Amino acid sequence: MTCQLFADDVKLYTVIKTRTDCTSLQKGLDKVYDWSVAHQLPISIRKCSCIVLGNVDTLNTVYNIGKQPIDRVSEVRDLGIIVDSSLKFTSHINSIVAKANGRAALIRKCFVSQNPDVMVRAFKVFVRPMLEYAVSVWSPCYNYAIDKVESVQRKFTKRLRGCKNMDYSARLDRFQLQSLERRRFIADLVLTYRIIFGLIDLNMSDYFTLQSSSGYSTTTRGNPYKLFVNHCRINVRKHFLVSVLSKFGTVYRRALFVLSHYCRSEIPWVMPTWAYIRNTNRCFSILSLYLVLKLLLILCVVVFFIHVSATMWHVSGATRPLPR
Repeated sequence: MTCQLFADDVKLYTVIKTRTDCTSLQKGLDKVYDWSVAHQLPISIRKCSCIVLGNVDTLNTVYNIGKQPIDRVSEVRDLGIIVDSSLKFTSHINSIVAKANGRAALIRKCFVSQNPDVMVRAFKVFVRPMLEYAVSVWSPCYNYAIDKVESVQRKFTKRLRGCKNMDYSARLDRFQLQSLERRRFIADLVLTYRIIFGLIDLNMSDYFTLQSSSGYSTTTRGNPYKLFVNHCRINVRKHFLVSVLSKFGTVYRRALFVLSHYCRSEIPWVMPTWAYIRNTNRCFSILSLYLVLKLLLILCVVVFFIHVSATMWHVSGATRPLPR
């Protein structure tokens, strides 16, 4: 059983397979209740809830805090994220899309200036953060959800002055925007990089398995950080960071440079450029050093010949006889 504490919120969770696991979870609830009574910090029972992730709990156990039963729900709001039992986050996506559309409509209605550049800047400040809060947790994997989130930016840019007859990709190029789907993928890449290299307080073995140590592959061409996608019996964990798991190994070398250049302006919390460069493939670094030295040698030879030619011309001009 695991207990997580954030401010005044407590979460207890465990894997339920037998009645013994249910009893263990109930004992944990009893300990939390006894602690609250001993320290005179009463628990608000009406705010407590129980949610089952994955398959339906066939044991149908009723958990209690003190002598009061806890309500069993199919979705719960946790730190601003609506978590449902299937982890599809459909309710959360519907909620944030509705709020983002409403705020985008207020921007179009309340701003006196209809300058497209000003409107796009307002969209970046007031609307887009709503669609990217804790995005690595609820990032959609189904096409209908991806299109629904993307529709907020698509509709907003289409209603800007002079953009009615332009397609979506042309509008993005016009205002130097990235699609929301691409921004989510970059955020997942950055989070994956931080987890793998220990730059965040998360254990890599809880999320990823390196393909070289999984037993399925002994060679990893290109880089040693190709990730292995573990088998998932149900869809609860199947789609979590699935795009990163399948693409991190192929875009690793390119992402080291692209992310360091692009994300530092778009995502301010990424690491500095040197942190990406220092982990590049050693052979690639040696090849780059060889090319740089070769270019420097060619440049030195060219400068030397120019200097010699100028000197010879000066000497010949100085020894030339004067006309009579």
